[in-house]
Amino acid sequence: GSDSVVNADPVSGSLGGGDAATEATTLAAQYQDERRITDDVDAQQAASRNDTRGFIGAGATVVAGRDLVIAGKDESLIGTVTGTVSGGKFVGGGGAGNIALIDSSGQGFISDGATVNVGRRLSIDASAVDTAGSLSVGGSGAMWVTVRGQASVTTLLSDAAAYIGKNVRINQEPGFGLADQSVNIKAASEATVIEIVGAGTGSIIGFGASTNVLTVAKDTNAYIGEGSIVRAADDVTVDASSSDILIPVVLNLRAAGVSVGAAISTNTVQSKTRARLLADSSVHAGDSVRIQ
Repeated sequence: GSDSVVNADPVSGSLGGGDAATEATTLAAQYQDERRITDDVDAQQAASRNDTRGFIGAGATVVAGRDLVIAGKDESLIGTVTGTVSGGKFVGGGGAGNIALIDSSGQGFISDGATVNVGRRLSIDASAVDTAGSLSVGGSGAMWVTVRGQASVTTLLSDAAAYIGKNVRINQEPGFGLADQSVNIKAASEATVIEIVGAGTGSIIGFGASTNVLTVAKDTNAYIGEGSIVRAADDVTVDASSSDILIPVVLNLRAAGVSVGAAISTNTVQSKTRARLLADSSVHAGDSVRIQ
């Protein structure tokens, strides 16, 4: 399966309270039915939710004389741009905010109890590739007083899982398979988030803050399940990898005679990456075995 989404549709929601894990879970559950943006803020909310799977069902039997490829690839691209400008003669106010949620899942697997015989290469791949960008800017040229705030809230929930389920039999047919017969299981996740938040004023008195909150929760898994038996004349590999590029930029520019302001950035990343051979499973390889 392959799924690619570019999404900038408005939905309701905001970041919940508590620690990073609670915030991420709460936001995912409440995002569609809660609105916490006040009327005096120009807000842009965007969401992308994907669940992409490629799999062989429970108890199925598959025979491939050459290659068998099972893949689930999920790609998300989400971008928001919000800005406000005010030029009131004496007093200017307001704010701008971006709220973005990416909730993605890519899975490739063989379900419990299946029987699979492949002549050359069995490949099980899962990947989640997420890209998010947001720009929230505001400015005011009110003569006397400006009260202004800019905020960006981004939550990324991502999982990639490539696996062989419980009690699966791989390449157990006697004499079946070529000399380069292999089994390769790979899960990979990539996240790139770039956020720019800025506010500025040229008033005599200026108040305001620029705030960025970024939460990333990822789970990347590759494994051979309990009680499964895997054979290959050549290599057996189980690989899991995760990479993140996070670039938050927060600016608060004041040319006011009296200025009170702050620039705050909070970034939390929780990532689990695991490659495993579970209990009571067995692997027989004519050449090498790699689990990393």
